[in-house]
Amino acid sequence: MTRKLTLLLLSMTIALPAMAARRVTLVQLQQVITSAHGESDANIAKELAGLELTERASFAWLARWEAELPGPAAKQALVALVDVSVFLDPPANEIPKMEAPDLSTQSWIMSAVVVYVSSTIPELPNFYATQKTILYEDWPARYESKGIVSARYIPLHVVGDSSTTVLHRDGGEVVDAEPLTQDRNPARREVGLPTSGVFGPILRTVLADAAKSKLSWSRWEQGAGGALAVFRFQVPRDNSHYEVKWCCRQGGKNAGELRQISGYHGEMAVDPDDGAILRLTVIAELQSGALSRSKENSGLEHNLPISVANMMVEYAPVEIGDDRFFCPVKNVSVLRARMLVSGRGAFASHMELGPEKTVLNDVTFGNYREVPEATHTLTGNPAEPNSKPPER
Repeated sequence: MTRKLTLLLLSMTIALPAMAARRVTLVQLQQVITSAHGESDANIAKELAGLELTERASFAWLARWEAELPGPAAKQALVALVDVSVFLDPPANEIPKMEAPDLSTQSWIMSAVVVYVSSTIPELPNFYATQKTILYEDWPARYESKGIVSARYIPLHVVGDSSTTVLHRDGGEVVDAEPLTQDRNPARREVGLPTSGVFGPILRTVLADAAKSKLSWSRWEQGAGGALAVFRFQVPRDNSHYEVKWCCRQGGKNAGELRQISGYHGEMAVDPDDGAILRLTVIAELQSGALSRSKENSGLEHNLPISVANMMVEYAPVEIGDDRFFCPVKNVSVLRARMLVSGRGAFASHMELGPEKTVLNDVTFGNYREVPEATHTLTGNPAEPNSKPPER
């Protein structure tokens, strides 16, 4: 039976954007950054926070731009801007001018993906990795935090960060209960969109669901080591094993947990030679009236509006022990929802819907090292399919 994947979305606060952002291409953003040379860190951050990209910015673009910025505020605003763009298509000039493969070649590539996910991922060794998370939120006008009330809408900005150890053991993930680095705002440690399953379960879930749904060719895309084959998938709720789960807290009161099996769509970018998945995006298609609720929120209305629940995982080769494996190096999750707040007066014991808010998690994985007692010796290279790929 397909393993159910849970995307855990934890939201504590609310916001309502006050103005539309100015939409820019990558070239236009480069012009903005170049023309801002000599400006203060705060002024550049403010300008970047008012922009929205129309194309996906690679993390190579991000590294190049960060080197041109003067301080932490501008760099944080840039990271949020780039992270939100990861669900978009890349610019046309970054798409290789290559013919789409014929159906036979597409079928062979997907068979290599199946071999990779079913044979190689389960044989990952036991290892530790460091998971660093930066949490962004936007704030509405008159939002109160620690007794300070914002006079105007505040775009996405950093409100907390943490570093923890993740243990991958026998195909499962265990997150260290004690952060290596304390969150700069301990009250927000439960906020955000921590995602489980990025070391393998999410790949198996998407592949199994897509096989019973709609999976089709999208395009070629330039990767670090050559052209990647990009496939798109569309999974209706009836075929889905993808569960979105979230809960909300206000004033220390637990509003209870809400869950939804969700349809979803997205893309996977794969190495056409060996089937290794190098990038995966999942965009949930949330439905009203499809919630299951815990006892604590049994008085809630059956409909909790969530307009966005997106995640992206990027994989790259990493050294673990003496071998190389493809493991997560970057995870971006975005949630836009109306949180639950306590009612007023006679309705103080009931929960109500507040205004909409965006929460973004920027997660990086690194410092991979093998668990000493691990005995796996697999090289990390996918098993070969039964036949060679047709000529491209």
